[in-house]
Amino acid sequence: MLAIVLLVVVSTAWAVLLRWTRCPGWSVVAGVAAGLVLGPTILGRVAPDLYSGVFDGGLQQSRQLDRLVSHHGAERVAAHAAGASVETIASLELRQSEAVETATRVWRDARWTHQRPQRIFVAVLAALTLAGAAAFAIPRSGHTPSIVAVVSLGAWSAALPGAIAWFMLRGIWEADVVESMLVVAAVAIGPWALTASDRDIADDAEVGGARLVQVAGRIATLIAAGLVVTSLARAHGWTGLLWAAPLAAVPLAWIVRWPAAESTRRVVNLVIVPAVAATVAVRVDVLGDLRPWPVLILVLLSTDGRWLGAFTGVQILGGRRGAGTMRLVMASTAAGPTQIVIVAIAVSTWSISTSLALALLFGAVLIEVTGPARRAVAQRLIQP
Repeated sequence: MLAIVLLVVVSTAWAVLLRWTRCPGWSVVAGVAAGLVLGPTILGRVAPDLYSGVFDGGLQQSRQLDRLVSHHGAERVAAHAAGASVETIASLELRQSEAVETATRVWRDARWTHQRPQRIFVAVLAALTLAGAAAFAIPRSGHTPSIVAVVSLGAWSAALPGAIAWFMLRGIWEADVVESMLVVAAVAIGPWALTASDRDIADDAEVGGARLVQVAGRIATLIAAGLVVTSLARAHGWTGLLWAAPLAAVPLAWIVRWPAAESTRRVVNLVIVPAVAATVAVRVDVLGDLRPWPVLILVLLSTDGRWLGAFTGVQILGGRRGAGTMRLVMASTAAGPTQIVIVAIAVSTWSISTSLALALLFGAVLIEVTGPARRAVAQRLIQP
């Protein structure tokens, strides 16, 4: 439980500091900073036993495994020195391999058990983050967006980056099916919340534009949620459905209206979003997990991929001008927290590699950090 306390306290402290310094995307950046400090990137190198004992688990089993491997190496050297036959050495290596496999399984089981409270914590944070979007939702109005435009924008904003990610993962990097589906879900999920600037820009581009983008984002989110449920069920069976349960907060966020929206926003931004980002960053090692190509591709899909998909979905219907459409769909990239939620669930259930998790984390950070610049560009675009 110390891990949970540290994640909340340190990430919230970072959030308060970065909010005071007016850092762009301070809520997500704070969680990432906290996770990197507490994770293998810094704490894991400065005090590896402390990191393992608090966050990773299986410290005793890991030491036993190391001793076993060292002992087996000494046994093989002694067998060769004694002139043992090839058959004897082969039998020795087979027995050692089975023993190491058993010890490795014990170590993994110990880590899985140790991390159970953290998985539950991630599930709670994920549900609160998704439900917390209700505090930022655009109130219902008399203007109802076209169902055709909503479906086209939402489906394309999810399908285009998702298809490219699937091609890269399965066709080039030969990633696992479950892992690939989760990555696709992360880059396909819709925006979490639209800021006041996002709303003004979208509404200025088209009457009811903000409402259109928000509802279309829900279509993309449903697509991503379906991929997460399918992949976790495939990887973990019925247990996987339990770990995917936080996604039930998505429809809840559409129908709930928080009684105290301003206080809810403050808690969500200062505590919940930083904490869920920290649960991802505490699992990745920036120096050890960094893979340039996955980072480059997934960062681009997280930002430009979403925007290009949304732009295509709106343009394909016809009747809209280029500059106005660019302004309209700019807010479809505001998916930093939702992307992190998917990655947090995937990492906590060991369903995605830490290198891909790091790439998606970078993508979410870039979405948040470049948000003000994105809005500035959108405001300069003049609709013909």
